[in-house]
Amino acid sequence: GKGCDLSPFTGIISARQRRKHYTKVQKKILRKPYIGKRISVTGVLRDVSPGSGLVFVHLNSSDIDVTLMLPFWRLRDFAPLPIGTEITVVGRIDEISHFGPRLTNCDVVSVKGI
Repeated sequence: GKGCDLSPFTGIISARQRRKHYTKVQKKILRKPYIGKRISVTGVLRDVSPGSGLVFVHLNSSDIDVTLMLPFWRLRDFAPLPIGTEITVVGRIDEISHFGPRLTNCDVVSVKGI
């Protein structure tokens, strides 16, 4: 997908293949500079899943999974969108797991249909 350069996350995320090479402390140190930063991401919608008081929107950008963690009322923004819709959001990095970054406080910048 287009959008921001997610290559800084590639090393952190690919650590799942090289799990033995990083301790939990080292992984935390690698992630620390990114936590709390606002980034813009353009990705393709993969799924929208409601949770308890929250909704999780899953995008794929440059083969990296990006999860938007939003208040449940934001479901109405994403429920009508089909898989494959290109979405650009700006959000704050809340966490980086081995799957990819999780964003909160997200604003939708653009939506392009498939």
